[in-house]
Amino acid sequence: MTSYTVHVDRDETMWRVHVPGVGRTTAARSLGDVEATARDLIALMTGQESGAFELTVTVGTPSPAAETVQRARAHRAQAEELSAMAAAEIREAAHQLRGTGLTVRDVARVLDISAQRASQLLSREREPAKA
Repeated sequence: MTSYTVHVDRDETMWRVHVPGVGRTTAARSLGDVEATARDLIALMTGQESGAFELTVTVGTPSPAAETVQRARAHRAQAEELSAMAAAEIREAAHQLRGTGLTVRDVARVLDISAQRASQLLSREREPAKA
């Protein structure tokens, strides 16, 4: 399947939609319109059906917000990674606590989670420790 890259940048009132693969630029009123607009342009220029190719859309952030958006994305990625690490630690702690003889309800209280959540964690296999 053919793939096209679409570069999108904000103009004063519209989003400029540039498709280097066909050497053309068009406009969209909102980011929600970009994919359909790009597909229509590519179909018009190549004669392909609008669903016959893949799109990779890159959106340029307006200048005053670019650094803030970049930091927010980095923080979000870091938060997702930390959340996954915390979940793994809680799961391991639940197994270790249960291994000391605590009841499921006591494991839940120690970990500050519901008894149902503790039961779910304990029903899963332990993951091997990472080296």
